[in-house]
Amino acid sequence: MYSIRCILGAVFAAALTCVAADAAVFTGGGSEVNPNPEYDTYVGQNASGSYDTWEITLPNNDYKVTIACGDPSAATGPHYVALSGDGSTYSQIAALNTATDENEFATATNVPVTVSAGKLSLRLGGNSQANRINFIIISESNLPVSTTAASTSYSRNQSQDWWYYQSYNSSTATYTPLVNTSNNRWSVDGGTGGASYPQVWINGGFPGFNGLWAVRTWKAPLDATNGPVKIEGWVTKSLVDNGDGVRILLVKNGDIGSPLYERTIAWNDSAYYSFNLSTSIVAGDEIHLMLDPLSNAFSDACQLNAIVYDTTRGTTESLSGNYSRDQGGDMHITYESYNSSTGVYTQLVNTSNNRWSVDGGTGGASYPQVWINGGYPGFNGLDAVRTWLAPTTGTVDVTGTVTKSLVTGGDGVMVMLVKDDAYSSPLWQQTIAWNDASYYNFSVSDIPVTAGVTKLHFHINPISNATSDATQLDAVISYD
Repeated sequence: MYSIRCILGAVFAAALTCVAADAAVFTGGGSEVNPNPEYDTYVGQNASGSYDTWEITLPNNDYKVTIACGDPSAATGPHYVALSGDGSTYSQIAALNTATDENEFATATNVPVTVSAGKLSLRLGGNSQANRINFIIISESNLPVSTTAASTSYSRNQSQDWWYYQSYNSSTATYTPLVNTSNNRWSVDGGTGGASYPQVWINGGFPGFNGLWAVRTWKAPLDATNGPVKIEGWVTKSLVDNGDGVRILLVKNGDIGSPLYERTIAWNDSAYYSFNLSTSIVAGDEIHLMLDPLSNAFSDACQLNAIVYDTTRGTTESLSGNYSRDQGGDMHITYESYNSSTGVYTQLVNTSNNRWSVDGGTGGASYPQVWINGGYPGFNGLDAVRTWLAPTTGTVDVTGTVTKSLVTGGDGVMVMLVKDDAYSSPLWQQTIAWNDASYYNFSVSDIPVTAGVTKLHFHINPISNATSDATQLDAVISYD
C-alpha cells in the first residue's frame, strides 16, 4: 500500500517539487507552541493574489489525501488549497477554506483524488489571504484515527496528543483549562492541596468542593471516515471512606443531557466498572471524560482511563483496562515478581485492597506489588512485573508511559519492556532517577509474536534498593 506522511515545516521541499512559485513562501513554527510537531510547523504564504504549486510523482491510482492548515502562533486564512490528479483540473478543498485562530487548525480528511498524469499537484493561495499548510498525508486507503489513551498520552502540556485538562461548571455549562502544578497534576489554580480541586492526573482525577467537575477532553484531529471509533475504558473510586459518591460521564460535544456513558458510584463502592461503546467522529468533535462530585466532593478521588481507536485497526488493549483480580484468564495478563539472579518469574497473590503482592499482604513487607496503573518493586531485589501473553500470531505495537509516583528518596528505578526471556536485551528500557518526576513515553512497533507462546513483560526494577520506588506505568497493545 502506498502511503506518505509529510510534516511540511521541515521536509516539504524534499518531498514535493515546487513547479510554480508566484508568491512569497516560507517555512515557520518549530518553537513547540503546539506540542504536536505536525501542527507546530508549517509552510506559509503571505497574503497574495497569486498561488504556488507543488507536485509529487505518484503511480496512477485512486488516493485519499489528508491536509491540515493553520498557524500555532497567529490567526490565518481562509486557507485556499486545491488538488489535481491530471495536472490541469484543480478542485478546491472546501473544508480548508476557513479562517483559523492562533493555534487552531482546519483539517480535510481522506479527500479522494484520482491521479492520471503520474503526479499529484497541490496549489496554495491565490485568495489574497495568509495561507498555511501544516502537513499532507497521501494514502491508497482511508487514513484511520490514531489510537490514543488518556493515560499513555498524559502530558504537562495542554493539547498534547489532542488531550485537554479542564474543569466544568454545571451552572454555566462552561469548560475552563486547568493549570499545571508542581506535582505532575493539573488543578484549578496550579496549587496542589485540597483547596485546588478539581484536579486531574495521569490515571484519574478529583472533582471540586466548589461544585466544579474534573474533566479530561480528547479533541478529534481528523474525521473518522472508516466508521465509528471505539471508546473503551474503566473507572473506580480510589477512596471509599466518606462523601456521597461520584458520577462519571462520557459526553460528546458537551451534550450532558445525553451522555455516551454514565455511572454513579456509591461512596463505599470499590468495584471496577468498564465501558465499551462506539460513536461517529468528525474533526473537532470532543469527547469529555467527566467526574461529577454530586452534592459534595469528600473522598471523590477516582481512577479513570479511556482508549479511543479506529475499529479497522484490529484489537487494542491496555494494561490498566485489562487489570483483573484473576491471573491470566480471558485478559491473558499475569501479575508476577521476577528474580534477576535466578531468572524466575513467580506469580503474585491477590490482596484485600485491589492489588497483587508477593504474599497477599498489603504493607511494605509485601513488596513487590502491582496495581491497576503501576507497581512497586521489592526491597528483596525482586522486580514488579505485569506479563502479557500473546493471544494472536503476527506483530503487535506497544505504546506507553511511565513516571515515578514518589520522588522523596532511594536510588531510582529501571523500567523495561522484555520479550520472553531476553531480560538482558530489553525491547525498551528507561532508568529514572530517584528525584525525577518526568513522564517518559515509549513506543515499540512490529514486535513478532506467536499466540500462546510469546510473552511481553513490563518490569519495574528497584536497582539497588526499593525506597520510594512506587511507579505509575501503563501501556497500550495493538494488533490485527
